[in-house]
Amino acid sequence: MGKYKIYLFMYPLSLFLIAVILTVIPLVGFIFLPIGYFNVTGFLLLIAIIAFIADCIIGNVPRLLILLPVAFFGWYYSLVYEENQKIANLERDLKRSNPHDVVQFDPDNHDIISDSAEGLITKYRIPTTYKRLNFTSFEDKFWSFRMTHDRPCKRVSNYLQRGIHNKTVRLPDKDGVKRRIKNLCVFKYPQTPDRTVLEFSRQQDKKENGISITSLHLSIGGDVRHTYKTAFTKRYRPYPLFRLVCFINAGAQKWECERGFARDGYKLDTNPVSLLSDEVENPIAILLSLHRYARDELENFNGFEQNEQSLRQKLDQ
Repeated sequence: MGKYKIYLFMYPLSLFLIAVILTVIPLVGFIFLPIGYFNVTGFLLLIAIIAFIADCIIGNVPRLLILLPVAFFGWYYSLVYEENQKIANLERDLKRSNPHDVVQFDPDNHDIISDSAEGLITKYRIPTTYKRLNFTSFEDKFWSFRMTHDRPCKRVSNYLQRGIHNKTVRLPDKDGVKRRIKNLCVFKYPQTPDRTVLEFSRQQDKKENGISITSLHLSIGGDVRHTYKTAFTKRYRPYPLFRLVCFINAGAQKWECERGFARDGYKLDTNPVSLLSDEVENPIAILLSLHRYARDELENFNGFEQNEQSLRQKLDQ
């Protein structure tokens, strides 16, 4: 009785086919959703391909068949190269076209209006930022944000009665974990800017080669003066990982599957070429020459006198 030849690739390939069947069948697939979301099918197929190469090398299958996985990897990395070239070209173009330091921000003469007002106030040396309120019963159509230190933070009585909200400041540490900064808080309350307004608005542009582009417009006195563009895309991983995910489409009320190679999100580096710092900064900070707080500055923050004065005026109303 002859011996059966053992093919290394058959084991992971069989498991791959079983995983595919368990994923695509509606009732069964709902139970095995993690198979798709954790790329189990992709890893099994990749292992099967590597095992097939091993079979070719040791002679379990004709060695000439090794050209099949070689052609597959060659095709995949041609896609990776083409995609990386498109990303690199767009990064180069945006680096050249994006402006920087167009306004030297002066807190005595300028007020910043932005949807990211609260994030700006805790990272950059700005006394006050503003955010538009599209639907509000307040006489003032803006939230003002002001960061201050320990003493005003503790005087919380009667704040809400006057429309004043306060919250603690949490920023990422060196490990990326957000932690509370002691003795710091941010106040927000309705208030209208009374200086020259620097207003930022975002606009989603059409995709270019599958890359999402967002335009940040800087308006001064109601007129758009400058535009800074950022971009985001998803790009192929350094290795081919087939992804099969099935789910219930609530709108269509049916079971649907998405398949393709796994891709990871990537934010393009669009910092202007002439920018001195290599650190990726907030586009608003780049346009207005804003300076970021150092960690020890925040830990020893004494606040801005104009913020405490504004808060006292609000409490006296």
